[in-house]
Formats: sequence, C-alpha cells, structure tokens
Amino acid sequence: MKGTEGRELDRHTVMNITLLLINMLLIVSGYCLLEPFFPNEARKKGLDDSQISVAFTSYQVAVLVISPTYGMLVSLCVIPTCRSLSA
Repeated sequence: MKGTEGRELDRHTVMNITLLLINMLLIVSGYCLLEPFFPNEARKKGLDDSQISVAFTSYQVAVLVISPTYGMLVSLCVIPTCRSLSA
C-alpha cells in the first residue's frame, strides 16, 4: 500500500489504520445495538427514565471527551493515506 509522497506504508502504519477503523466500527455498532433494547430492559430491572437517560448521556460525554484524540489520530494516519491512494 502506498502512503503519502508515493512511498510504501510500513506494516505498523497499516495495522494502526486498520485498528482505528475497526475500533470505530465496533463502538458505533455497540451503541446502535444497545439503543433499541436497553430502555425496555432497564425498566424491567426497575430503573426509572432519569437513570436510563444518565446511561445514554454518559456514552455521549465519553464520545465528546475522546473525539479530539480520535480525530487527531484519524487526521494523522487515515486521511493522508486515503489521499495518496486516490492520487
């Protein structure tokens, strides 16, 4: 796989890009699978609506905190690689 400036990407860089993309896929998939079922199951266990909303809000807060770091990693690794592959 060719990277920026037409040189070959080393195995470490390709592995990092792959792991970043798989990580994002798993995070988004986990949240999408949890969202439809969690409120009903939580109510069955005795949680009220405010406690359920805290659970969903904590996920969004974690995304807000992690997003700058993840965005920096993607901009440093993935975007230059995609640009060089399309050229």
